[in-house]
Amino acid sequence: LAALQLGRQVHVLALKSGLQSNEHVASSLILMYSKCGLLEHARRSFEDTPKDSPITWNFIIFGYAQHGKGKVALELFHQMTESRVKLDHITFVAVLTACSHMGWVEEGRHILRTMESDYGVPLRMEHYACAIDLFGRAGLLDEAKALIKSMPCEPDAMVWKTLLGACRNCGDVELASQVANQLLEIDPEDHCTYVILSDMYGRLKRWEEKASLTRLMRERGVKKVPGWSWIEINNEAHAFNAEDSSHPNSKHIYDALVGLMDEIRLIRDTSNIEVASQDWAIVYGC
Repeated sequence: LAALQLGRQVHVLALKSGLQSNEHVASSLILMYSKCGLLEHARRSFEDTPKDSPITWNFIIFGYAQHGKGKVALELFHQMTESRVKLDHITFVAVLTACSHMGWVEEGRHILRTMESDYGVPLRMEHYACAIDLFGRAGLLDEAKALIKSMPCEPDAMVWKTLLGACRNCGDVELASQVANQLLEIDPEDHCTYVILSDMYGRLKRWEEKASLTRLMRERGVKKVPGWSWIEINNEAHAFNAEDSSHPNSKHIYDALVGLMDEIRLIRDTSNIEVASQDWAIVYGC
């Protein structure tokens, strides 16, 4: 939960107590500001700390990578190597994430090739998953499959799920079915496999396969676990999910949404409508 106001209060306490330079405090501040989208504040927290720990370097690289600032993330990675800071497996997860989000296939390949030989960091499952995500986003499913075949150990569920997601994005139903079977052998009750495959069938308008998969879930007693969203209003956190009615003000929230939809239907020309979802969220807490 990225609670900005509370995070800022903690930051003030850290400044007053002189702990802002502690690597664990600083890394938490970097993570908090990054989650809130305030990369300048995250960078300031990073710059206020000694540059001898990989922890703060990893967090700031992750922050830029996850916000699509791959160029800055790679620049920081090169600064990190030049500063002779010890790189670890998390560093390379962050850098591969940056390559994946930016679509930098060649850079990602180079990092995979040189991780162990140049930096002494052996590949782990999470690195393979990042690389498969990179290849999948670029539509290079054959390269993703080849990478899995070259692995010195059996792929875990994380690797297979990443490949399944890549199949969904590329529309490769045949490979997706094979990967789903692998996943269901590992964990037949994992709802994520069914959901990803069902979503793929829906995108491709393969309604019979989608209905068959839904029946299979029902027969096996597999239920989709709803994802929760969070919002902070007046320093209070509110959690909700799709079609949720557990919030104490849910009746007022849904009444407001019905009113909003009625207003939208009355407007014929939609070209000048300004979406003010943030304002509605603040007023009604949804």
